[in-house]
Amino acid sequence: MVTERSLRRILLVEDDPDIQEVTTVLLSHIEDFEVRACGTAAEALQIAQDFDPDLILLDVMMPGLDGQGAFAAFRQMPVTAVTPVIFMTARVQPREILEYRHLGSLGVIPKPFDPNTLAETIRGMWDRHQKARLNEARREDLAALRLQYAAELPERLRAIEVACGSLRDNGW
Repeated sequence: MVTERSLRRILLVEDDPDIQEVTTVLLSHIEDFEVRACGTAAEALQIAQDFDPDLILLDVMMPGLDGQGAFAAFRQMPVTAVTPVIFMTARVQPREILEYRHLGSLGVIPKPFDPNTLAETIRGMWDRHQKARLNEARREDLAALRLQYAAELPERLRAIEVACGSLRDNGW
């Protein structure tokens, strides 16, 4: 059974020290999230193993492994294979945003972001993701119940036929 997860641990992957500091202060000191900040994707991939983040905030343009490459690498690791990712980037052309969505990200936070609404934006994306997860789990549960019912239906119909025959034979 899928349950709603709370957002507590955020892995921030950002190579700009100023953005890293502002984001960390906003999310950890003001909003009380546990934030681990990394300057490179390689560092983030190592830290993710022990940190087990609930969410990854991922810069797109980084030296070495870029955001899309890091996203793919996170998906290969058991601990982050399904961890939600939000891209933070100045590359927000419609085709680029579509590409991030096709990768499976929750969304995109355009840079420069508004510090006053950053946490609210993240929570909104998180809440929509959680609601979608729960709805999908409910659909899967309903589909499983339908299959189970369909599989049991012939046996139940036979039992009804036997009961009707018994009633008919005994004068009902």
